[in-house]
Amino acid sequence: MSTKRPDVICLSGFDPSGGAGILADMKTLEMHLVQGLGVCTALTFQNDQSFDGMEWVSEKNMLRQLDVLLAAYQPMAVKIGIIENLNVLIKAIEKLMHQNPDIPIIWDPILNASAGFNFHEEFDRDLFDYLLSRISLLTPNLPECEHLFGTSNVNVIREKVSCAVLIKGGHAESDFATDVLIANGEQQLFRHERKMGFSKHGTGCILSSAIAANLALGRSLAESCRLAKEYMQSILTSNHTQLAYHYEA
Repeated sequence: MSTKRPDVICLSGFDPSGGAGILADMKTLEMHLVQGLGVCTALTFQNDQSFDGMEWVSEKNMLRQLDVLLAAYQPMAVKIGIIENLNVLIKAIEKLMHQNPDIPIIWDPILNASAGFNFHEEFDRDLFDYLLSRISLLTPNLPECEHLFGTSNVNVIREKVSCAVLIKGGHAESDFATDVLIANGEQQLFRHERKMGFSKHGTGCILSSAIAANLALGRSLAESCRLAKEYMQSILTSNHTQLAYHYEA
């Protein structure tokens, strides 16, 4: 029996605490029994309590990392986190799609740090629309929806996008955290009781990486989102600190 694990590439920032970014991605992929490959897009100076700043990895060096990986591996899914701008993001996506036009690409559109640091105030709407036509899934939270689409209304967003969108409901004021998947003109809800007092650093990174892992394992988009949401429940209840413990999915 083959023990080869499917490969997943993550393009993410480096968080020294390991709670978010590329280190959290690798922990998540390992727990899902897939092989994680990483491209560092930024160096951040943070821990789970504060964010002191960041430096972008140059476009040349970021793409060079990606080239080396694509020369040796055939990734089955890609997760993209924080990245300098849409032009750089599109260049990375075009490299990935040149190798495999059908590769599922998930973009977690990180616009600010949980500690209060904004990354992208404005961006080109035409480039954004083009980008959506090239990826498989966008995973914004409610504030990111407002920034990207001018609304968090599911019906309005459904009319604006050409890719699937998972709207994360963790910021909603409710006893339940409900994520909404918009795909193929339909929507599906993933609802879990909110775990009060168990907030965690890097939840968006972990969720999107878990989705990528499940897609790489051959599961459908809806099933991948459902299983990733369940994995997040184990993350949120893993301990009483901001840094999660990871357990095998």
